[in-house]
Amino acid sequence: MNAQPACIPCCLARILRMAELVTDNDWLHNRILAEMMDFLRKRQYETTPADLMAELCTRAEKTLGVADPYAERRKSIGEETQAAEEQFRAQIDAVPKSHQLALAVRLACTANVFDDDLLRDVEISALFARAEDAALHGDAWEDFRRDLKAASRILFVHCAAGEIVLDKLLMERLEEKRIVSVVRARPILGWATAEDAARAGLGAAADAIMDPGADCIGLPLSQCSQELRTAFDEADLVIAKGQAAYETLGAERKPIYALMRVKCRVAAEVLGYEIGDLVLERCGPDQA
Repeated sequence: MNAQPACIPCCLARILRMAELVTDNDWLHNRILAEMMDFLRKRQYETTPADLMAELCTRAEKTLGVADPYAERRKSIGEETQAAEEQFRAQIDAVPKSHQLALAVRLACTANVFDDDLLRDVEISALFARAEDAALHGDAWEDFRRDLKAASRILFVHCAAGEIVLDKLLMERLEEKRIVSVVRARPILGWATAEDAARAGLGAAADAIMDPGADCIGLPLSQCSQELRTAFDEADLVIAKGQAAYETLGAERKPIYALMRVKCRVAAEVLGYEIGDLVLERCGPDQA
């Protein structure tokens, strides 16, 4: 999924949001936006929105002189969801066992909102209150259940720090599977890092935790370490959170399922859903 013209103002808005987290200096805001627009003017767009955003983030962080503009936001949202972990677990346990996996998937999809750094405030309890009744869009559910049943090794690619707790609850339902979790070694936007994973106790549900070996958004395999690519190849099934994962893994021929909330017009048009829909989508060139 290549970047479209509509991706450009969205990328710039996210860079401005990053700058606002660091400083209220309008001069610096203007300078960063000017630098990014100059870069975009010369940049070819035959790349994914995720890769384009990762390049912009790296450049903006250098200008800002701050390596982790989202540190406080990630920590704050992570603490809020961790405080509600037992409430979420009880919510899943309260439904019949045959429905628990489906609810855990819907909760994990519902949580795929914390990577949207343009969203200023999220009320945690309100966000998940209607998850049990929320529609899960896409026609991949039966394929997902079939591939999940056949799989023994799963690669779980996490998205934002605030999602980790809900991801963990989903992973707890993947019984008798060897699960390798992928989080970032270095902070980028609000994406979960190894530190965030440790705070959320992700190691209790994952057999191993690793990083992509690259400062990337999503999982562009060509940029990742050999260790990550080996883990990807060895996995029977990949569960990947968020639009960026869908964008960067869309050409891979493997059972890959993206769990996400549709966040923009470009993705909505490509996928055929509405903005805000919760989606379980199988990736791959033969799935279009």
